[in-house]
Amino acid sequence: MPGKNHFNEERVNAAFRRVRNRLKKHFPFEIILACIKKLNEHPVDELQHLRMYPPWRLLLLIKWAFIYGEYLSPSRKSLTVNSFHYLLNRMHDFEGCLRHPGEYENIFLFFRNMAFQQFWLQHEFNMVSFARQNLLFGKLDNGHPFQKRFIEKCGISISEFIELATMIMARFTMLKEKSVTPGWFRNVANKYESGVIESFLDLLAVGLESLKEKLIKQQSNRKPQYEAYEKTPLRETPLLKHNSTYYPFCPELLARCLETFIYDILRIDGPNEFMNKFGLIFEGYVGNSIAKMKIRYFTEKELSETLSREGKLVDYLLIDKDNRIFIDAKGVEMSYLGMVGHQPEIITDKTRSSIVKGIQQGFETAKRLESNNKITKNEIGEGKSYLIVVTYKDMFVGNGLSFYEYVAKDALNKLMSQYSGLAPIPFKHMYFMSIDDFDLLAGGIASGEIELTKILEYAVKSDALRETEKFTFGQHIYALYPKTKPPVWLYDESKHILDCCKLRFNTET
Repeated sequence: MPGKNHFNEERVNAAFRRVRNRLKKHFPFEIILACIKKLNEHPVDELQHLRMYPPWRLLLLIKWAFIYGEYLSPSRKSLTVNSFHYLLNRMHDFEGCLRHPGEYENIFLFFRNMAFQQFWLQHEFNMVSFARQNLLFGKLDNGHPFQKRFIEKCGISISEFIELATMIMARFTMLKEKSVTPGWFRNVANKYESGVIESFLDLLAVGLESLKEKLIKQQSNRKPQYEAYEKTPLRETPLLKHNSTYYPFCPELLARCLETFIYDILRIDGPNEFMNKFGLIFEGYVGNSIAKMKIRYFTEKELSETLSREGKLVDYLLIDKDNRIFIDAKGVEMSYLGMVGHQPEIITDKTRSSIVKGIQQGFETAKRLESNNKITKNEIGEGKSYLIVVTYKDMFVGNGLSFYEYVAKDALNKLMSQYSGLAPIPFKHMYFMSIDDFDLLAGGIASGEIELTKILEYAVKSDALRETEKFTFGQHIYALYPKTKPPVWLYDESKHILDCCKLRFNTET
């Protein structure tokens, strides 16, 4: 029921102003350093530390301290432990003014906001993310536009970046150090061209004044209620540079930056041009994983040669235990508004070229198969139909039924009207998974640990009940196969990267 605690934007803005006014009472850099200290602690009771100092709250406070901090007033006071906690309490009050679960159009949209706010900070660094980047980008010919563009923008090659990223993550995760200098790389510095180490560090770093200017410039028209759920802009430069020393805002932030850095840096200047080239690379990567599953499959080219009528097709069709699994690869990520927004129509709009298009292609392929006489039922199966849309980053749109019921019902009803109001593939048989989850699935199938039809049937059955429903497909995999590990080919590539790093250390000069 509406009341004094019911969500309204002015109440959020009032709580934000209380935080902003409190910020101005202290030296901004003291607030920033206090947050960084908490973000880099390794407490015995991690859960209790997370409750008291949620990293997304500290990262937002750092951002606001840079933007709204008082840099000139002589009446500022030094930050004490008590005043720091008072400020954190005001941040807590601000979060309490945001939409509660019952104030969303549906509970799914609430969980989706929480996922974008928190999930990315809740998993440890894994070398397989570097292995994937190396397979996607590092193996490209030296003359490929991505290789050339990366060197132009970054001053180092993709392979050099991956090696140095591996080294720096070892320092902050295995050695648990709190800072790094170019001197730490002295044992390998002479194995690279002059200036490469500094170029690498400066790619990830920013000074206090430069970061302040950058954040202020980016801040235009951003609403506090959305900022609470955003992936912090600090992710673009996760190291703070001061007097030739580099400090991570927090290890998780640095890891998330490095895990997708090559994709992000190549995409930033021209997303459309980038996607025109990356789409095929990503499709090929997914196809290579499918080939290792040892399940009979058709490629888009093979389907196109058989299905003569014009129209969009999925990238792959797998036949497993008489079932059809349509797979489409979309090398995309969610836009800012798509991540922080709560309105179904905005999310639908921001997924139109990925999720909605993937569903459309799945429908079209399924319908054309049914009406085609060149492929027998024995070849394509007579069982159930499933659709998997693989995206580069997680879109957090749940399964097909959740996406239909809570997000894009109008758009998908319009799409179904082309098929007499019936979905050629049931929405409850659709899953939208990040490449992380798909790699987990593909690796488990390739090793013989996971059965594709079995995990799909399990996921559908689990998602039919509120008590067992999952938010991502990876959660289903770990629930049924708790010991599942990433695919062996990513482990092998990880070993290759580590061997290259060791070679840098051991080669005689």
